[in-house]
Amino acid sequence: MSRTGDYADETRMLKDILAYSDGNHDLIALAERLNRPAGVVARSCERLHAAGLLTY
Repeated sequence: MSRTGDYADETRMLKDILAYSDGNHDLIALAERLNRPAGVVARSCERLHAAGLLTY
């Protein structure tokens, strides 16, 4: 079973989070904008934060 689609989907979400994280919208607004559950977006934000790409 290939997970290529999962990887591409996750990569796309990480890019979208970076693109829409402008400091004016909270996590809920970001999740709504991306049409994703807030918990999924939060975990992705934590990954970006750990990598030094996103600040809280």
